[in-house]
Amino acid sequence: MRRTWLRLSSDWGRLCFAPTVAGSPLSLSAPEVDSLITELASLRSRMEPEVSTEPPRGQQVRAVKNPRWYAERGQMDWQLFMYRDPGLGWRAIALSPKSAASLLEHLMRSLSSFADVPLARAPKVPRH
Repeated sequence: MRRTWLRLSSDWGRLCFAPTVAGSPLSLSAPEVDSLITELASLRSRMEPEVSTEPPRGQQVRAVKNPRWYAERGQMDWQLFMYRDPGLGWRAIALSPKSAASLLEHLMRSLSSFADVPLARAPKVPRH
């Protein structure tokens, strides 16, 4: 459902909204909040400045600890990885074979210091 009270400013730098409907405070159900979050993310993806391409090192980030997750081979051998975020629902990323192998190699190196974690051998891949 499209919300007409949400829009981007003409310079694409601000999200404009009206938090009341017909003079009454806005009240949203959980599915409506999900829809709003999806629409906000879509609008944010078009805003200036864009989200940084660099990880937020040294900054506090909201992390989901040990989420439910699912992975499968997607189209053209890309790896589809999904995890459940309690506030955002199921989030998905698609990794190219090279990127997936690089992530695997990093995880294997990181986990190799834990004696109680059985590991398979990771393939050698070029870093990118």
